Amino acid sequence: MITEAAFTVAKSVFIGDLSQVAGAHKLHDEFGLNFNSAKIMITVYGKMVKGLEFKRALSSKDMSYYLARIMRGDDSSELVNSVNALWMHIVYYEAKNQVTLKTLRELHSYYLAVSIGMGNID
Repeated sequence: MITEAAFTVAKSVFIGDLSQVAGAHKLHDEFGLNFNSAKIMITVYGKMVKGLEFKRALSSKDMSYYLARIMRGDDSSELVNSVNALWMHIVYYEAKNQVTLKTLRELHSYYLAVSIGMGNID
């Protein structure tokens, strides 16, 4: 699955094992993913786990996969950051394009509830 590979490569880029360009080449060479799309998938992951607004979007299916994998990680702050970054993206994109991102809003609501619930476990 390309999304799974993109997530794995993006995580490797984020922790410093690969450069973004090397990661994008890997995704292109091994999975046939468009080089620029690969760079976007890597960049979005990094911005999500840092809690930063991103302007280029993943599909709702890819976003759902990224959030699910981040949720299963060891650092619960990455999920909180990712949920916040997703909200910033939704606000940006809806204002710019005069649309409502229903599916991404639903994902945000679900993972916001999960992240709040995880915070209450401590």
